[in-house]
Amino acid sequence: MSRTIIKPGLLILLLLALTLAACSGGDESEEADAGQNPPPASQSESQHSGEPALPLNDDGQQIVARVNEHEITLSEFERVLARSQQPSPASYDAVANSVLNTLIEQHLIIQRAAEMGITVTEEEVDTELAATRALMADDAAWQAWLADNHFTEAEFRESLRDLLITDRVREQLIDGQDTSITEVRARHILVKSDDEASAVIEQLGNGASFTELAREYSEDVTTRDQGGDLGWFTAGELIVPELADVAVRLEPGQFTGPLQTVLGYHIIQTVEVSQREATPQEQAEQNVARFNTWLRQQMQNATVERFIN
Repeated sequence: MSRTIIKPGLLILLLLALTLAACSGGDESEEADAGQNPPPASQSESQHSGEPALPLNDDGQQIVARVNEHEITLSEFERVLARSQQPSPASYDAVANSVLNTLIEQHLIIQRAAEMGITVTEEEVDTELAATRALMADDAAWQAWLADNHFTEAEFRESLRDLLITDRVREQLIDGQDTSITEVRARHILVKSDDEASAVIEQLGNGASFTELAREYSEDVTTRDQGGDLGWFTAGELIVPELADVAVRLEPGQFTGPLQTVLGYHIIQTVEVSQREATPQEQAEQNVARFNTWLRQQMQNATVERFIN
């Protein structure tokens, strides 16, 4: 059986966990002395402090969140939070909020993976575990690493399983997707007011030359002498992304406006449109964007209850 290659992940628990504790410096008492805020109060502590107690599940465990009725326990949250406590200017509250968000997202990914028919076998987890274990000098170093990073071996296995499942969700989402990139060549005229823009648009409607009007009226000194030519670009590459978003939707020769941005009022015209194959970097960025868009959609459709802030 060939080894599954783990690709860089997004919003995955393991990314919080795989920073060596040797980088953290100091022990827990030193962190407390440095002003770290305490973790969420237990049931009895909450009652004495006047804070609302966390709800209990059927097993009597405190829970910090529910994701479509699936519970995230306080103990699970605290274990992951411990792994993320590295030297950082971030406050405890910011780190705790980030950890809980990550846990919620990861639980949702696992739920959706089951619905998509995505599974990971024990043998595949064994393979990844063995590959990680092989990075350690010996068993003592391996056990020390697990302890330093607040893992039992069973917990680490589950983190690997989550990573593999998330990676397969991502692969299924991008499988067969178009990898081409749309490039646009466009030009624009930038003026100071809506009235000026309307006057330019009226002249364009009467057949005036876009390039000549740009040379005469545009406030953009970097493109004015070239007739407002913005050159070739892809969506998101312009300093003013709103222009790119509009230009990619226009047919060659079409113009539109006025489009208001922080710079003023624009009239934009698409000159040419072409397609090319995405570079490996662009493909990776497309894949990230697709996964993040999918995850946002899942979050919008999910029922999420948070019991800590």
